Amino acid sequence: MSSESARGSWWWRVLLVGALLWAGVLVVIAPRWWNDHAAREAARRESMMAQTEQSARAGELQALDDSLLRIAAVRRDREADGPTPYLVISTADRRLWLRAGNQVRFEAPVATGTGDLPEGGTTRFATPRGRLVVERKEDDPIWIPPDWHFEEVAAERGLRLVWLDPRRPLRLGDGVLRVVGHDVVRERADGSVQPLPPGKEIIIGRLLVIPPFGTRQRRFRDVLGPHRLYLGQGYGIHGTNVPESIGQAASHGCIRMRNADIEALAPLVPVGTPVYIY
Repeated sequence: MSSESARGSWWWRVLLVGALLWAGVLVVIAPRWWNDHAAREAARRESMMAQTEQSARAGELQALDDSLLRIAAVRRDREADGPTPYLVISTADRRLWLRAGNQVRFEAPVATGTGDLPEGGTTRFATPRGRLVVERKEDDPIWIPPDWHFEEVAAERGLRLVWLDPRRPLRLGDGVLRVVGHDVVRERADGSVQPLPPGKEIIIGRLLVIPPFGTRQRRFRDVLGPHRLYLGQGYGIHGTNVPESIGQAASHGCIRMRNADIEALAPLVPVGTPVYIY
């Protein structure tokens, strides 16, 4: 073997040994480096998650603080306005109180339901007991009388009831009654047409005519006084055109007040006011 060949062979041996040494070093170092890198990545992700969670918690705490501040503001407003008012009505004493905490802000006599059972009926004319709420307030309320109103008037005056069908005229001796738009009109045999006055019973001879719902003749003014506090299901606290009934069991279930009393009470009672009737 020539000297050049020997030198070449020796060089390759050196390179091979060097490569094997580097491979050994990599085998030892690489897993440690990878483990350290993985640990650093995990720590970085945990740090980011902790920051995100911290930010979310800070947001939740801020929202909670805002909510608590709003609640505190509402409480301060309520405390400034005083205790929440509520109405108490005794059907036995026939008396109404507007109270706020232990303070009586208003008091007045009332009329309540008779408790009578109408002939052929299944529901008594009684004032409901329990907790109700003022659902709405009405100024100059209109009364739309149920059929029992006409039945009572007919019984008191000895009249015969007749229901007017809005789809066909009711024939009378000298003409007909019919519904035109929102009015009940009387057409006479001579061709004249007379709209009947709204809000009054239609009595012709010995007949009491019950007008259809939706007509002006079924809308009575000045029966419920200047205001009504509506309690739902047809019941309410309102004035009256029969002031002598106050202090008695005289209504069909509503609570009647003198017109001057409901005039004074209505501004003091907001919608949503609880009403306790016993």
